This record gives sequence, structure tokens and C-alpha cells, in this order.
Amino acid sequence: MLSPKPAPPTTPTSFNLAPPTPKLSSPIDNTSNSFSTDKCNSFLSFFQTKIDNIYSNLSTSPTPTPSTPSLTPPPLTSQPLSQFSPVSPRDLSTIMAEMKSPTCALDPIPSHLVKNCLPAISSLITNIINSSLSSVTAGVPQGSVLGPLLFCIYMLPLGRIIAEYGIQFHSYADDTQLYIPLQPNDPSQIQNLETCVSRIKIWMSQNFLMLNTAKTDLLVIKPNNYKYFSDSLCLNIDGCSISESTHIRNLGVIFDPTLTFQTHIKEIARTAFFHLRNIAKIRPALSRRSAEVVLHALVSSRLDYCNVLFSGLPICTTRSLQLVQNSAARLLTKTSRFCHITPVLASLHWLPIQARADFKVLLLTYKALNGLAPSYLTELLSPYIPPRPLRSLSSNLLVIPPINKKSAGGRAFAYRAPFLWNGLPLGIKEATSTAIFKSRLKTHLFTQYFGLN
Repeated sequence: MLSPKPAPPTTPTSFNLAPPTPKLSSPIDNTSNSFSTDKCNSFLSFFQTKIDNIYSNLSTSPTPTPSTPSLTPPPLTSQPLSQFSPVSPRDLSTIMAEMKSPTCALDPIPSHLVKNCLPAISSLITNIINSSLSSVTAGVPQGSVLGPLLFCIYMLPLGRIIAEYGIQFHSYADDTQLYIPLQPNDPSQIQNLETCVSRIKIWMSQNFLMLNTAKTDLLVIKPNNYKYFSDSLCLNIDGCSISESTHIRNLGVIFDPTLTFQTHIKEIARTAFFHLRNIAKIRPALSRRSAEVVLHALVSSRLDYCNVLFSGLPICTTRSLQLVQNSAARLLTKTSRFCHITPVLASLHWLPIQARADFKVLLLTYKALNGLAPSYLTELLSPYIPPRPLRSLSSNLLVIPPINKKSAGGRAFAYRAPFLWNGLPLGIKEATSTAIFKSRLKTHLFTQYFGLN
């Protein structure tokens, strides 16, 4: 994406949708009376019409190839619904009984606690589920069970509108990101983006949605001191000006124009040290096991969140994160700050920050090669096939693509994943399951960083 020549930087634009739906403040006491025949039929008619419109719009697309699945809508029943069937406490008990009891330390409520307290909270949970079918004028109550599914159905036409302008996009929940390449002294892409966003805003206003311009950000990803874009870019959407941002937050990760993630790392370190100071005040009252759970929940979880982005970064950039992990290890083991930290981390079996990031990259690589990862990751990996029979043919190697800049291209998944994968022993690559691969990989990295078994 970045090269020493005046290559086109990428401009991601993200915006949030704010559907004007009422909040669910309290569960409804009586759910049976709210499901009348007219309301049920109106509910069915609305979504049946919505799906018919989507398929009619899709039918105007170019003629599909033989490999393209048919766009013929599935047959829908013409029999009207007479009444929704609310979930009963018995149904809830049956579902809960089939759930597994194992839980995670980060879960708000342990699964076994919910099961043990189910007789006392069964009516409350049942009312919350049934309230998702309550009558609203537009959309569904926020936090409802059907909310995510119905919202995805409702937003299907948005992708077709963006595709008409030749713009790449990515959607997650109510957040949509647009990506365009930029060329020096060529404002056509910016104008195309402005037209697309204006069209999206019109579609939203016609479908009971609102484009939140206050949460719309513009970020130009480019090399440091890029002379071809000395002036800040700006988007004009119906009289609203959106200036270029110095950093934006994407799913909890702070992105900067050069993708160094220095701002994000500083934010993680600041928050982690805040929690470490608070935990230190109550550490004398906690057992080692309890202290470890608290540290993993409040500190380690932040260090591991999206840490695949840290793979390949200079050590000086991730040094503050390593200091956080060192402080957490000293706090857990009550070790003096004057003692060497490497034996402490080794005794806890905690991999350093760089090793944890490489672990995540290699785990994604293993999943991509075994059909357990999204297709867009699998497409970035190609097996190495030598031009003539060599011993490397059976080494399960990957092709390492050429790069122009090690500081930028060397951190891309298409390069970093094969680079790390080719350095693994064959026994780790040929693991028969994800659990075995993770166990062998951690042992390998542990030996590599600490020199111990």
C-alpha cells in the first residue's frame, strides 16, 4: 500500500448510523396482549415487501455467470401469521440446560452462576426476550434479541449503493468504512466519495435512518512527510465540512496516518497502568490466583486485544507495552523492581509482547491454511512450489512476496505471515488440530525467547 514512489495513499472514511429507535428501558410485564393478529400480519408484510424489493433490485444487475448462484427469491408462505409465540420459562430452561457450563474469566456472569440462579431470574430473562417482539413504529428496540439480525437485513441495499460508485467498503454493525485510492493533483476520487456519501445520506433519510456527520471521520494513510499531499483534504457533504483527522478509532484501535500505532499504544499503557495502581492497593488482600484473574481481566486483555497489529513493529515502539507486562508480573509475584524480569516472566509462562503478537499472526496463518479463517486472509497466502523437485517441496513453505519498504510492507499480513511461518519447525506446521498447534507453538516461542523448555 505504501511505496517510495508517489503511490496512491488510501483514504478510509467511516461513519456511524443512528437509527431513531426507542430504547428498551424496562421489560414488558404482559407480552401476550401485545401480539395481536394485525400487528403480526403487519410485521410479516413489511419484511416480505422489503425482501421482494431487494431481490427486484438485484435482478437488474448484469446477467450472472454459471458460477453465480441464482437470485430467485425463495418461496414465502402466503399464510398470514395469527400470533407470535412468546418464549415460555420452560423453553428457556430447556435452552439453558443444553448450554455448556465452561466460562471465561472475562464473562460478565459465569455460565454456571446463570444456570444455578435460573429459577430466580427465569421470568426476567423471558420478559426481555419476548419484549423484542413488541410493537414499534420503525426498527426494533435497542438491545433486543432480533435487533442485530433485522438491522443486517434492513441495511442490505447500502452495499449496492456504494458498489455503484466503485468504492470498497467494510461494515460492522452500524459502522461503515469507505476506502478509496488517491493520486496527486487528482480530485476526482474525492468528488466521487462526496457524491457517494450524499447518496447514502438520501437513502438513509428515506429509510428512517440518519447519517451522523458528527461521528464521520476522514483519515489519509500515507508515508511520513509525504510531499504530494501537503494540504489537508476535506470532504463537503450537504454543506457539512469534514476535515482530515490526525487519528481515528476503529473497533477500539486508534489508527494514525502512518500506521505506527503509537497513539494507540500510549492509550493502552496509560489505561493499563491506571488499573495496575488500583490493583496494587488491594493486592495484599488478594490471593495469587485471584490477583492473576484480575490482572488478566483488566491488563492482559488490553495487551492482547488486536495485538496482531504490533507484529513487526520496532522494539522501541512496543517498549511501553512490555513495561506494562513487566509491572503486572512483578505485582503478581511480589517481586522487587530491582530483580531481573526475564526469570519472572519465564516462571509465569508469559510470552513477551513481541512473541504474543507473532503468536497471533501464526495462529491466523494456521487457521487460514486449514479453512478456519475468512477467505480474504486465505487469498493472501500461496504455497511455495519449487520449479524443480527439491527437499523444500515437503517443508510446507509459503511464498514471501517482494516488498519495497521493510518498515511498511514488512508488517503486512501477506508478507509477515509467510515470513514467520517458514521459520517454524515442520512438526508445528503439521499439527492436526488448533489446540495442538497452539501448544507446540507456545513451547517453540517460549524456548526461542527464554532458552528454556
